[in-house]
Amino acid sequence: NYTGGTFRICSPASSAQATTNGFTIAVPTKQVPLADSCDPAAHIVYGECTMDGSNKLPVLMEHYAAYGCMTLNGMDERLAEAGERIRNVIITINSHNYTLDPTNVEDNVFWFACEAEKPTTMKVTVNTYAAGGEEGKTYAKTFDLTKNSGSFTFNKGEVAKFKVNMMAGDVQVSEAPVVVADYLVTDIYYTTKYG
Repeated sequence: NYTGGTFRICSPASSAQATTNGFTIAVPTKQVPLADSCDPAAHIVYGECTMDGSNKLPVLMEHYAAYGCMTLNGMDERLAEAGERIRNVIITINSHNYTLDPTNVEDNVFWFACEAEKPTTMKVTVNTYAAGGEEGKTYAKTFDLTKNSGSFTFNKGEVAKFKVNMMAGDVQVSEAPVVVADYLVTDIYYTTKYG
């Protein structure tokens, strides 16, 4: 019988790196988003609990990551003109880079997980394949968000939805961030209610 101690829990385990004092958590830099959600490997939750001798571990899991839902407007036109398809999308938020694989993406809507932070600069880079399968063009757009981003931020457990016009213009915030669903299913198939 274990009589006490603190337990730190992180799911998925691949997002945690052991240290001498526990572990650190990092959002994966390479992600394969689903059509309607971020990559399950990037949907990171963590918690801490203290065992008091009752052999019960009450744990409240929290989101570690913030989430984004980015729509790339104008890409269909650009790709059709050049006979290309998307190879990957790299989104750089301040100094963090996330490479998104478009395999499951529909309608150029890219879901991703990222570090929680207020962006001051953001860059979207779209790398393509040419019609024959060889490496194609690179389309990039950089935004200075210090002037007109308002309350645009990436908060833990919230989804920031925005549109990027890849033909012209600036980043467009489509709606206020929303709290992620009331229930969370982790990769170990437990359902956890969080508030």
